[in-house]
Formats: sequence, structure tokens, C-alpha cells
Amino acid sequence: MKHTPDSYEKEIVIFVSISFLVPFCASIFMWISYLHGGDISIFSLAQMHYPAAGAILAMMIVRKGSIMPRKYFICFLVLSFLWLISSLLSTFFPNISGGAIENVLTVGGSILLWIMLVLEKSEVRKSWGLNYNIEKCKYPIKYVFWFAGFLMIRSILGAIWQGRFPELIKIFTVPQFTINILIYFFIFFLSFTAYFGEEYGWRYFLQSLISEKFGKRKGCIILGVIWTFWHLPLYFTYSTPQEIVFNIVGQLVTCMSFAIFFGYVFIKTENIWIVSFLHAMNNSFSTIIGELSDPTLDVSWEFVWFTLAVNSICLMPVIFSKSFSKNPGKGI
Repeated sequence: MKHTPDSYEKEIVIFVSISFLVPFCASIFMWISYLHGGDISIFSLAQMHYPAAGAILAMMIVRKGSIMPRKYFICFLVLSFLWLISSLLSTFFPNISGGAIENVLTVGGSILLWIMLVLEKSEVRKSWGLNYNIEKCKYPIKYVFWFAGFLMIRSILGAIWQGRFPELIKIFTVPQFTINILIYFFIFFLSFTAYFGEEYGWRYFLQSLISEKFGKRKGCIILGVIWTFWHLPLYFTYSTPQEIVFNIVGQLVTCMSFAIFFGYVFIKTENIWIVSFLHAMNNSFSTIIGELSDPTLDVSWEFVWFTLAVNSICLMPVIFSKSFSKNPGKGI
């Protein structure tokens, strides 16, 4: 839909209030937990839900007269609220993080939302970007292979740079590697809410909103900067003081290149599930390969230049695609 200046501003304000102010305020509790040696992973998982929660709340308030997938939307908002409460409580009850509650929210929330999605009418899902959109996404496997190739190239070059190429080859050649890939493929369906949480907020909502004002190409670039800023609460707990600058600049390169590539895939497919799966691939691959998934062991300006070079060659050229020159799509 096309926005009036008033509706545009209202949606932006609501979205920013949820997706940015909530995690920035919650970071106070995260920092307290970190100082006491707690597991802060629950804060990261909770934060991944807030962009979609902000987008859903903004659309429900501003477009309240529209027919919406309310069952799905409301369940996602409730799930996001439970993640927020659980993350805050983990500061005082450390067993919550990494424990049963976190697993219930991940698996139980995913199953419940799949059920809610099926219960929504097909035309309603389509109107709000929740359908698979087979018309525009007949061959999604090419984007999966493209991104998988990037992950492999990044890992191989990073391992060579670190002098750890034999260790990486050993991981690739054992049967467990293939088994883990298949396992994580199925795990996506039982843990998709976090990836959907980011991609529905960034790609479906904000990319479309910014592109409406600045055009698709500039919209993806601006989104990359915004996405980097959104990660700030995590930098100060996952980085040492000496690493913060390097990690922020490195994250800027990563978020910019991912925003361009994911944005391109979304423009081409209008399919939020494909970009959510690509996002999951990136996070899962890092888990499978471990510290060899990228060259961040050597946090330095060389690491930043390495990331820029690999991402520029593998992902960023799509910015010159004609798809970015066409009129804004149907995102929102």
C-alpha cells in the first residue's frame, strides 16, 4: 500500500519503539547478567523477534480497518512478549537461559505459529506476505546454493588465512558434516520464529517502507546501516574493549552486504520464507563449523578488509541488478 505522510511516520515511530527501544532498554539487564557470568544468549534470541513484533504492531494500529491474519499476528506478539519477559527474568534466574523455558519458547512457539498460519485464509496470508508465493519463487534453490557457496568460500578463505585449512577440510569430509546440514534443515521448521522475526521486520516491512521513499537500491543500503545500529547492544557484551571498533565496522560490512543480497532475493521472490531460511543458514553454518566459520578469530583491520572483499565479490554485485531499478514491489 502507498502511505500518507502521517501513516508513514506513525508506522516508523511504532516500529522503532519496539524493535530498537525494547532491546536497548533490555540491554541493561543483559549487561548485569553478563557481569555476573550469566548466559546471555536468551537476550540475542529475544531481540531477533522484536523487528517483526514492531512491524506487526505498527500495521495492526495504523491499518486497523484491514483484514489481517490476526491469529498469527497476535500469537507472534504474545510469543515476543514472553521472550522479553523470560530474558529479563534470566538476569535473576540464570537457569532460564539455555534451559527448558528457552526450548519451549523456541519449539513450542514455532509449532503454534505454523498452526496459526495454516488456520489463516490463503488470500489473507498472501496479502500480508506470509504465503510461499509460488508464482514468483518457482526455483528458490538457486538462491540457497548461491548463499551456501558464499558461506563455503568465506570459510575456506578464512581458514587458509588463519593457516587452519586442514582442520576445515577434516570437518567437511566427515559424514557428521552432511548429517548436521540435514539436521539443521529440519531444525529450521522448529525454530523459525527468530529468523522470521528479523526478516519480516527488516525485509517485508522496513525495506518496503524505505524503498517507497528512497527507491529500492538506496532503501537496501539505508537498511544495512540501520541493521548494523540495531546490533549495538550485543557488541558491548560479545566484544572486548579492544575489539568493539573492529566488530562494529565488520558488522557494518556484513549487514550492508546481507541487506543488499537478502533484499535482492526478496525483491525477486516476494517470499519472506526464503530470506528467513537464508538467515538461518548463516547462523546454522556458523554453529556447524564453529570458530572456523569465518575469520573473526583475528579481529583486526585485516579481518574487516577480508570481510569486505569476500562479501563484495560474492554478494554485493546484485546491487547493479535491474531489479533494483524497477518500481517498488508489493512488500507492504
